[in-house]
Amino acid sequence: MGAEVIVISNSIVRPESYSEESDRVKIHLTPWDLFFLRAEYPQRGLLFPQPDPETRIISQLKSSLSVALKIFYPFAGRLVKIKNEDDGTASFYVDCDGSGVKFIHASAKSVSVSDVLEPVDGNVPEFLNRFYPANGVTSYEGISDSLIAFQVTELKDGVFIGFGYNHMVADGSSFWSFFNTWSEICFNGFDSDHRRKFPPLLLRGWFLDGIEYPIRIPMSETETPNRVVVTSSLIQEKIFRVTSRNISELKAKANGEVSSDDRKISSLQGVSAFMWRSIIRNSGLNPEEVIHCKLLVDMRRRLNPPLEKECFGNVVGFATVTTTVAEMLNNGLGWAALQINKTVGSQTNEEFREFAENWVKKPSILNAKAFSNCITIASSPRFNVYGNDFGWGKPIAVRAGPGNTTNGKLIAYPGIEEEAAIDRLPLDLLAYIFSLVTSFTVLGQASGVCKKWRKAVNQSMARRESLSFAGWKMDDDSTSRLVHLAYNLKELDISRSRWGCHITDNGLYQIASARCVSNLNSVSLWGMTAITDSGVVQLISRTSSLQHLNIGGTFITDESLFAIAERCHHLKTIGMWCCRHVTERGLLVLVNKCRKLESINLWGTRVPVDCFIALLTISPALQIKPMELLLNAQNPPPLLHAV
Repeated sequence: MGAEVIVISNSIVRPESYSEESDRVKIHLTPWDLFFLRAEYPQRGLLFPQPDPETRIISQLKSSLSVALKIFYPFAGRLVKIKNEDDGTASFYVDCDGSGVKFIHASAKSVSVSDVLEPVDGNVPEFLNRFYPANGVTSYEGISDSLIAFQVTELKDGVFIGFGYNHMVADGSSFWSFFNTWSEICFNGFDSDHRRKFPPLLLRGWFLDGIEYPIRIPMSETETPNRVVVTSSLIQEKIFRVTSRNISELKAKANGEVSSDDRKISSLQGVSAFMWRSIIRNSGLNPEEVIHCKLLVDMRRRLNPPLEKECFGNVVGFATVTTTVAEMLNNGLGWAALQINKTVGSQTNEEFREFAENWVKKPSILNAKAFSNCITIASSPRFNVYGNDFGWGKPIAVRAGPGNTTNGKLIAYPGIEEEAAIDRLPLDLLAYIFSLVTSFTVLGQASGVCKKWRKAVNQSMARRESLSFAGWKMDDDSTSRLVHLAYNLKELDISRSRWGCHITDNGLYQIASARCVSNLNSVSLWGMTAITDSGVVQLISRTSSLQHLNIGGTFITDESLFAIAERCHHLKTIGMWCCRHVTERGLLVLVNKCRKLESINLWGTRVPVDCFIALLTISPALQIKPMELLLNAQNPPPLLHAV
């Protein structure tokens, strides 16, 4: 199908509060980095459900990306090339100068989610190539191009986020760590408490002794051909879905054919061997031809001393299995899997070191010739792909874009299992179905809800404008989960019930990060005795439209009133029944700043009558309910008559 992609904006997102003095760092490149000098940016994409129409996803994505780049600052830098005139070589390093990353906002309203998931001919549709931001860009071009790039394309009923990154700067493990952090920041908000959760970036500190940095490369090896942007390809791309049962069967079969007791074939090795044999069997190659299988191996824990698994950078090595067509086809699945197992196992600190020493003596840059008669297995099913939620739902699918595309390349990703996950559902809707059950906790322990039901429940929840938990037994987690799903929520009632709600300050902290909080116009926390200033202040700090607030029965003080006075300028009514720790000082600040306030319930407080006089002096139309009286300027307390 011919999908029209319209670019709405093209911008640069820079790290938040970048400081030239403290944030600018030079990162030297290792032989394994420079090996990828001519490689194209690996490109991937995630397909998401459609956000709520009122959600400003582009501004949220860009703001949270800026915060994430502050943490993962190398991505916001540029590659620097130094020409060494004395010996005709060139050197490279990464300058973390805060130049920023490319961010494209595009629209393809003629494309639906089903067009991506269920193409007519069964192949990955070619129009997807236009959903990626770095087509044809090579690592070398990081001198002028951003080291990571994003394109957010809004579809008819979904959103596709495409991205590409420079393999000299990071490998898949580091990239997905960055992406997981970005989505978490976008989902939870940018407050200082949440930011402290993320530790400082741990840079790769492993450099081979005896090598002078920056490494010098012959100038001829740094020459790159003109960029070729391919929007269509003769190579057909397919999506193969391997079920858990298939994987278990292949793993069992491979291990059953291996006699060695000291080796165990992994699930990935079993599947890789099966795919390799299937491709070769149907390739038409002659029996004597030499064939290869290349796998990218994470070397962090294989080095001596080992690096931390969170270490940022490009720390992967190529494990290459070599055999002939005849040998492959004359042996079974177990034999092929064992060759992969042995080769991966041989990737040690010594092998890595030997590669580096030899490479420095005679630099060689990765090129297309290395993939002749070869299948390449990239990425990993261990990457956290489907856990990325920016605030409007987790990904529906993952796709690979143009970049280093060769015949026989396999990209492995985890699949979306059909497991029952009722404990992640919006339980208030299930409560409607299970009307005889009076505890959300009981419902949370149920299981067996199908995927379509979960999707329908989420969509229903997103349309809600009012939520009331009166009559239900709730806790912090279940309440927060529901509120986070209700993007359109305007009214939230978390009041005490006969079942005894257990909402605490921690629950309000969780709720405060929900997208709907800024749009709430009515909140009731009546009777929640476990709530104090800490929770109320946090919740109020995220509101901007609040008109009605009931905090009666909570253990608040003037600190909460000061926060309300600063944030809730549209407030019309407030209930503080039995809030015995509020004083005249807090009330005066509240009424003085909330000029739209119409009524205030102070029943059961310890505020003296003199305070009511002062409040009415500030706002004569204000209705005050102390004890059983309703006071305003037309119905003053006896003291007012004597004035």
